[in-house]
Amino acid sequence: GVIMDFVDAGSFDSCDGGSITRTWTATDACGNTAEASQTITQLPDTESPVIAGVGPDVTFDCNDAEPTFSDPTFEDNCNSVTLDFVDSGEFDGCSGGNTSVTRTWTATDACGNTSEASQTITREADITDPVITGVGADLEFGCDETQPDFSEPTVSDDCAGVTMDFVDAGSYDSCDGGSITRTWTATDACGNTA
Repeated sequence: GVIMDFVDAGSFDSCDGGSITRTWTATDACGNTAEASQTITQLPDTESPVIAGVGPDVTFDCNDAEPTFSDPTFEDNCNSVTLDFVDSGEFDGCSGGNTSVTRTWTATDACGNTSEASQTITREADITDPVITGVGADLEFGCDETQPDFSEPTVSDDCAGVTMDFVDAGSYDSCDGGSITRTWTATDACGNTA
């Protein structure tokens, strides 16, 4: 009869890899022995997670609904993954140039391998002046006529938050005549005027 035993040496884990060598020893009834061994090696996890589903960069203006960032997914070849994000920048639709927010996702697996992906949403600046419509033509009237009323113009703007004020300049009386000029000024929330 032959008795066979084995001994394992070494170790491995899912991040660093490693190896285990199993050595078998066969011993017969006379004490003669033979050995054989096999090594199993696990390679370390050096592969970064994969982030998928990050949308393209988007530009919008004050007439559009503010878009939302995409909702990416991730996968890894071996280990569990966490996905975090950081936003940088801010929207200011009144600035002289476009402003944006960039969201950067970082996927990190249990072994510390990381991948990054980002998406930028840009808001165009409001640089368009309001539009005043419905201003009547200049008028004249005689002393024997009823004084006409100024027109009542309306204002529109490509973005919200526009106000309109007016100022009258000049005067007239029934003997010497004269004129009054009414000037309307429309101002939107970003300071653009007409």
